[in-house]
Amino acid sequence: MGVFFISLCFVLAITPIVYNQDVEDLSACNVDLGFIIDESASMTESGYRQAIAFVEKIVSNFTLGPNHTRVSLMTFSTFPFPHFGFNDVQSTDFTSFKNYLATIPYLEGFTYTNQALDLARTTVFNKFNGDRPDYRSVAVVLTDGKSSSDISFVEEASSKLLNSAVKVLVVGVGSGVVQAELEAIAGDKFNIFSVSGNDQLNSLVEAILPPICKDIFMDLQCESYGFAAGFSLVGLSVKPQPYTIRFAGSGECGTFNANSSDNIYGGRLWMTSNYTDCGVEAYHSGDQIVFEKQIIVLYGKNESNLIYRHSAETYSVQCTLDRRLTEKLNINVKDIGTNPYLNGTSEFSLKMKVTKPGDDKEIQMVTINEPLEFQLDIVDAPNAVKTSPQDCYATRADGSGRYNLITDRCEDDETTAITSSKTAIHRFSWEMLAFRYFGNSNAVIIVCEVLICKNDDFADLSGECKRCGQTSNRKRRAVSDSLVLEKTTISSQPIFIIDLPNNPEQSSAQKDEGFLAKAEGISVIAVLVIVILGLGAFILMKKMVATSSHLMKKTLQVEGNVEKGVDNMAME
Repeated sequence: MGVFFISLCFVLAITPIVYNQDVEDLSACNVDLGFIIDESASMTESGYRQAIAFVEKIVSNFTLGPNHTRVSLMTFSTFPFPHFGFNDVQSTDFTSFKNYLATIPYLEGFTYTNQALDLARTTVFNKFNGDRPDYRSVAVVLTDGKSSSDISFVEEASSKLLNSAVKVLVVGVGSGVVQAELEAIAGDKFNIFSVSGNDQLNSLVEAILPPICKDIFMDLQCESYGFAAGFSLVGLSVKPQPYTIRFAGSGECGTFNANSSDNIYGGRLWMTSNYTDCGVEAYHSGDQIVFEKQIIVLYGKNESNLIYRHSAETYSVQCTLDRRLTEKLNINVKDIGTNPYLNGTSEFSLKMKVTKPGDDKEIQMVTINEPLEFQLDIVDAPNAVKTSPQDCYATRADGSGRYNLITDRCEDDETTAITSSKTAIHRFSWEMLAFRYFGNSNAVIIVCEVLICKNDDFADLSGECKRCGQTSNRKRRAVSDSLVLEKTTISSQPIFIIDLPNNPEQSSAQKDEGFLAKAEGISVIAVLVIVILGLGAFILMKKMVATSSHLMKKTLQVEGNVEKGVDNMAME
């Protein structure tokens, strides 16, 4: 079983790379390598010949053969044209391959990239045309401009190719390429290469060879609410089949495989989880909170209850977030108005921070019932603009369990108290006590619906642009009033409710309160119990003697037998 540890620090925004290290050098690299080359009019014939020379330069680094690397070639413009496939002689014999390139025609035309990608999936990377299912499949797409079809068609065609376990490397040439289209074709930011012109293509050869043979097997993406771990379909395809992927020690989040189509996109099978789900462990280290979970990939299947032949790899994924909540909420508000103080277009940054009352240090980890202060501010805004929070509420990390804190600009929770002035224009703040949801959620997210208003005369403000408690005799205006510049909903980072650890350094009062739980305290309790029992027995015996003496006196004073004397006593 292999064990891999993958960590991503959210503060530094570092994306980890895990390579599939099956191949140590190019001599041992055996792949099904298909080239898809743009020959549209914008390429020009000289640029096209340079692109073909680039293809030959790449292939010269591999050993071609039926049991080694096989190559295919397709060019495209108005229509895609497959020149040879993995079953043809040019695919496995370098001399034949080189001779074919020397005579290849240049057809010109438009740039229908989506048609080439579709044909590559259905015809080239097809087992009936020589594509080998137990070898890595890689397509190298070279283009110099924007596709003649809409980018949505390119995205759809590329997605289908990627999700059929074909790795796509894309080379963009010149200034006419569209970055969004390159990203759509490759499906992965690691698989995009760019040069300023066709004459610079040979400088890419050394850079493009390693990703042809090696794979970024797992891509870890950390967000404020959870993480996503994406496993390369190409990397998975060369492992023993079938494969299954699951979170370690947790059955609640399911098991995924090649048939989990809802989790497959961008050429990867994605495992996703909120930090409060799937048994994700959380702990804090200094000013950081760390979320960690293991993912297990099983290869092969069990054919007997007695033995097994499957193998497993374990990936420990880790996301690290800053506990201090630095600039967690950030929205842009644009105003194009006629107010003389707000001519033109202005942008304002609205921020929110969580602190302890009276302390400006931002926090993200708190204990239940701990006092908190929330502050909303427009930074560096003129006095001609004001904020007016309408509703603020809490939810679980998954968005469920709405609990109102501020409703219609006023408090709606018994522990919530607005602390900012009614006349404040840029800052809105309130205090409350931290709470925790029932269930296994240990995170709370605060959501606020905020209006950005023009700070006109008070009598002219609509009701929505006033703070709680501010009133006027004017009729309340609608939210669509021209004084309202923007209505925005913003959400905080998760606030984590933690349990305080046992503190060995207790105060003297705490130590005194804990004395009876110690051995000495138990001994004292035992002695006191014995003394109390002894005193009780003594008092009881004394009372019984007194009662007996009294009964004997009564009996002697009454004529008749003892029973009659007792009866008379009972009647008194």
